Amino acid sequence: MFMDGEKPDFYAFLRKFNILNQIRWDEELIDASIKQVCEDIIAERIDFVWIRFTINKYLTHIDWHRKDMIWFVKKCFDKHAPDRVGLILAIKYESEHANQRQLLDLINDPLVAESVIGVDLVGDEGCYNSKFYGPFFRKWAMAGKLLFAHVGESQSQENIRTAITDLGVTEICHGIGITDPDIIDCAKDYGVCFHLALTSNLLTGVVDKIENHPINEMLLNGLDITIGTDDPVQCNTCLLDEYDLLYKCLRLRWSDKQTHEMIGVIAKTASDRIYS
Repeated sequence: MFMDGEKPDFYAFLRKFNILNQIRWDEELIDASIKQVCEDIIAERIDFVWIRFTINKYLTHIDWHRKDMIWFVKKCFDKHAPDRVGLILAIKYESEHANQRQLLDLINDPLVAESVIGVDLVGDEGCYNSKFYGPFFRKWAMAGKLLFAHVGESQSQENIRTAITDLGVTEICHGIGITDPDIIDCAKDYGVCFHLALTSNLLTGVVDKIENHPINEMLLNGLDITIGTDDPVQCNTCLLDEYDLLYKCLRLRWSDKQTHEMIGVIAKTASDRIYS
């Protein structure tokens, strides 16, 4: 996570994840890490949560097939937090296309299809290419999986439009750059939900201070929104902290009564989305 005095920066935030690639992962360490995550989920009294995960950092040190690694991760979560976690396979934009292609094609494997509930595009949005991802996302959609993309955060809001129309994405992570009325209407027409993480937005520098966060404008525009942690370890946050920050943000625009009502709506949107 960022240390005191470090300047928020999007690419510095991404580089901090590189330390995970330097760890010599083995089965015992992976299981122990997942156990800790599950204990945190249970301690926070979270009934069900979506968790994104990548596997390349594991495969550097364990000679397994990709599908077997995904299955192993699934079994660990099932052991430590049964029926509490929906796994989303995260694909890093900046990875070589050959590597991304191999991961995205795993939806054809029944073992993988059984293990994950969706796919997400994460990382350096500057590498986003709707033409490349479109054919793969159609396969995932046909398999009945949720389609996510981190777009409209550090790059053009036009990425939000193409993620919706070309990839079929219904779950936009961040997407805080959305201001164009046509793209807003597009998102509403397709039933898209925007999953925001306020602390993350501040740490990456895409929002300079909470007073300038566009969440209030997004709500005024009638967009569906949820609140999450993005990465709780990297961001040094938890869901309760995010809701505290949400309250502070909404109170800049709304009365106390309106704020509580809107928080209720946001929480219901999350519940409806995650259990649908």
